[in-house]
Amino acid sequence: MADSLARSVSALCLCALLLAPPAQGQTVSTALVQDYYSFNPGLGFEDISELSIPVVAQFDLGSRTDLLVSTGYASLSSTGSDDNQDLSLSGLLDTEARLSYGLIPGRLSVLVSGVLPSGIQSVQADQVPLLALISNEALDMSTVRFGGGGGLGAGFAGAYPLGSMALGVAATFREEFAYAPVADAPSELNPGIEARIRVGLEGPVTSLGYLRLAGVLSRRAEDQIDGDGQGASGSLWTGYAALERSLTSSTLVLYLYDSFRTGPRIEGTAFGPTVLPRSNVFAIGGRWAFPLRGSDLITARFEYRSTRAAPEVDVEELEALGNAFRAGFEYRLPILRNAAVVAQAEGLIGESGDLSGADLTGLTGYRLGLHLEWTR
Repeated sequence: MADSLARSVSALCLCALLLAPPAQGQTVSTALVQDYYSFNPGLGFEDISELSIPVVAQFDLGSRTDLLVSTGYASLSSTGSDDNQDLSLSGLLDTEARLSYGLIPGRLSVLVSGVLPSGIQSVQADQVPLLALISNEALDMSTVRFGGGGGLGAGFAGAYPLGSMALGVAATFREEFAYAPVADAPSELNPGIEARIRVGLEGPVTSLGYLRLAGVLSRRAEDQIDGDGQGASGSLWTGYAALERSLTSSTLVLYLYDSFRTGPRIEGTAFGPTVLPRSNVFAIGGRWAFPLRGSDLITARFEYRSTRAAPEVDVEELEALGNAFRAGFEYRLPILRNAAVVAQAEGLIGESGDLSGADLTGLTGYRLGLHLEWTR
């Protein structure tokens, strides 16, 4: 395990060096994040553990051009119960790149993106049961997808003044390439072309503070398995609202998040193609940031999240899939003129299920993280 981790981290560093173009400025961030959750009897697993190492680099290539590159490593394991075996999976994640060019600086940009299939594309069929655990959005796992077949995308983003506020509009199109997600089955999944539209509004609102509103609509064309169409995919509607308020020397942010999938859709994951059911995810939370010792910053975080889903494609009523309350803090410590370390610690308590008709089972866990940010 240690040798595999060392080789993976070395590969990440080499990848970052090879991809780094001549830039006027750049920001690089990485982290070591450990998620651990344990379950009461009833799900077939005692616990699940995930180690994530994301790597993100942003390059300023001129007054109008930016390049964002991201990749990472993740290791996932679970302890089985009720005659279920222990499972594990680890490896690099896909490498994603996004290039943006400002046609009208500050107002209109065009975007092109690409995904290099450097992650895990195919796994063994006996690893499929892990999917029910990491895909439960009540857990909000750090990494839920290891890799796919790669893809290309394009789009635009614009911002326009609207009184004291600003209106933002973005549209992107993405095509993912075919690949075989399960090693024991030669079937190829070819996801349909996805279109996504985002509209946002933000700015000061009298004495209440700074308001942010956003809505996203995602729609994907028909998926295919071995060339056979699987039916039209449902839309994914997402709404977000946040209010930021300064309180003496601190800053408080409260937010709401709601996402609704109108119909089932096929998603390719590290555990094979799966039909994600019609579902709803709701979250409410906030963060409260306090300065300490001048430039240090401590931020308290809290969130309640619940998710519901249809147990079958033809069932209208959504059933509870899980809920969780997460709370913790982040401590940001500048260590050099252009570098900072962020320590993260969060605890979680809630319930989790698998749409089998059984009652939700108890859930506890934590997330620990150490983030490093460097700017040149």
